Amino acid sequence: MRTLMAVSSCALLAFFGLAAGAQDQAANTGRQTLKAYSTVRSAPQFDFAAAKEAASKGTGLAIFTYTIDATKDQNIYSGTMVGGSPFAKRKGTINIPTYIIPVVVVIGSTTFDPTAADTTCMVPPNDVPLTVFRNSPLFVSPAGSWVMNGVNVGRGQYVDAFQRANFWSDVGGSSYNVNLSPITVLTAQTYNVPAQDGNIIPDSGFGNGGCGPNKNPQGVEGEIYINDFDTWVTGTLLPHFPQITPGVLPVILLYNVVMGLTQPPNVVECCVIGYHGATNGPPSGQTYSPMDFDTSGIFGTGVRDTFASAHEIGEWMNDPYGTNPTPVWSSGQSAACSSGGQNNLEVGDPVSGISNDWTVTGANGFTYHLQELAFFSWFYNADHVASLGAGGDFSNNGTFKGPSEPCPTGGTYPN
Repeated sequence: MRTLMAVSSCALLAFFGLAAGAQDQAANTGRQTLKAYSTVRSAPQFDFAAAKEAASKGTGLAIFTYTIDATKDQNIYSGTMVGGSPFAKRKGTINIPTYIIPVVVVIGSTTFDPTAADTTCMVPPNDVPLTVFRNSPLFVSPAGSWVMNGVNVGRGQYVDAFQRANFWSDVGGSSYNVNLSPITVLTAQTYNVPAQDGNIIPDSGFGNGGCGPNKNPQGVEGEIYINDFDTWVTGTLLPHFPQITPGVLPVILLYNVVMGLTQPPNVVECCVIGYHGATNGPPSGQTYSPMDFDTSGIFGTGVRDTFASAHEIGEWMNDPYGTNPTPVWSSGQSAACSSGGQNNLEVGDPVSGISNDWTVTGANGFTYHLQELAFFSWFYNADHVASLGAGGDFSNNGTFKGPSEPCPTGGTYPN
């Protein structure tokens, strides 16, 4: 059953799937590779009625609501996504105005500036992180069409193409699109990190030892305390720009800066490479997403440049307010079933760390790294129910051939 109805507010934890001791061995170098995590900050008392009303008036984020009778556990779930409904008879294109806000992070005497050329880890003319980011497949359609699970899903931005693949049974052959457009780069802002909130991680001890296997071990990674940074984002950064309203997506671009869970941050409770969040209002809530453009190599070869951004923008589009519930599951970065699992529609988390990065060459000649994402059907379908997604698979690059294994709701959890 798939019908449209208003979705009520539901309380979810602010963080999912974040584990201590986030390190493992990098087999190719003998060094440890820091693990990259994502998270979500949902609005605790979000007003969905106000969000729907604002969307209908054109003053809020363009959203649709869904209700699904999940064959996985026979429960009914409701949620909200960005764009037009793929289940509607008439399908068209929705454009979401998007603002990229580069943030210069200063930790003590060290500055991490996405607007300055990276002369150590990048090569001219693609050596300015902000410029390379702006020209990525997240915002600029690559030459040719996207092929996902053997299906040509058309041209467009990466997450737009993913969303078509996500609901291919319903939108294949139609003009269904959810675009980030127009895209505006705003003036860079500076975050001076309080002394107790910053940490410097030398690249030489992790991953490839700095930038890549053919680079000298040099450079550092910045780490900032996530709670105080989020307070600065919502209380200072976003209000600074009058054009940031509930109907737009502010993308907050960091460069070689990750977030830690403790104060002061440390290399063990690390590394959140991006998150998406939502505020309670006014009057219909503001979504936003900080993300790291990373060139350091401390996470190994795959988690770099736009990897975190593909993850976060995909999750924002599918769960903009961080409040879409699902049956409990465990995969990727999620906690094990024995620790409670995860129960939200965060399409990047299930695949994090278990699939290869997806490389795409942009029109500028730069090789971008994108993350594979899980389909809607992966979260809600039972084993015997076909996927709505492209190629009948359950993620957009073939990793998931079947839906998630549900966590038990009672009794003893399996190890």
